[in-house]
Amino acid sequence: PNVELTGCIVAGEDLEVHLAGYKEPKIEYGLIYGYNNAEILRRELKDNRYLYAYWNFAEPRRQLLKDAFADNDGILRGEPKFGKSRNRHYLQLNGKDQYAVVEGHIVDTASITFDFWLWWEGGSKEQFVFTFIGDNGLIAFTPANKLDRAELILRRGETTQSVKASRAVPTRKWTRVTITLGNGFGRIFLNGKPVGESKAAIKPEEIRARFGYIGRGFQGGYFNGRLGKFAVFRKAFNRVNEIPDAEEVTRTVKGAKTVN
Repeated sequence: PNVELTGCIVAGEDLEVHLAGYKEPKIEYGLIYGYNNAEILRRELKDNRYLYAYWNFAEPRRQLLKDAFADNDGILRGEPKFGKSRNRHYLQLNGKDQYAVVEGHIVDTASITFDFWLWWEGGSKEQFVFTFIGDNGLIAFTPANKLDRAELILRRGETTQSVKASRAVPTRKWTRVTITLGNGFGRIFLNGKPVGESKAAIKPEEIRARFGYIGRGFQGGYFNGRLGKFAVFRKAFNRVNEIPDAEEVTRTVKGAKTVN
């Protein structure tokens, strides 16, 4: 039977949503707000090694973006495609109308590290890999601003700060992009090498994010390319070699099989 859920729905922790088997399964609008797995949250933070969200793109779904580590699932828009190349799972975005919507609490923290792999096809400037939007501002990252430099943008009220890299993210090749924000500084690394650092007093939690986009900006700026192994940590690491392997953390904490 078809059941339409409208308004604010509160469901138990054991709820399972199955979209397969329906002629046209769809989520027309809204967000999936979940509580991170209670068993994971009961563990000490040191066991999680500060990992909070991890999308490894290894579970292709038509409308759901699965978090491999916790319950930070997102909703896919525009039916982006999943792929695999040389043992690398990825999400392909067309730069026109494909993106994911995730929950805002992912950036509700004083310090944060974004660590992901990026294949950028190039094209127009100010495409956005992610944007988190709140009542009091936003936090967003573009592989190339108008001056052809990668940039992290922070906005709180009428105050805007940014961390600019010395160059743009390379096009048509896989690049590990790492962004850390905390302790008054923001840093950008490409393939483990520092390419940008600035003072940044705005904390992610201060924007009070209600939701986030992966693959687009607040008003357009759709990303054209591929995303692989996207991890979010609730700590600003000083060096890339300090960042735990998200696959290993997931395997250790959940005791689940992960991907190579």
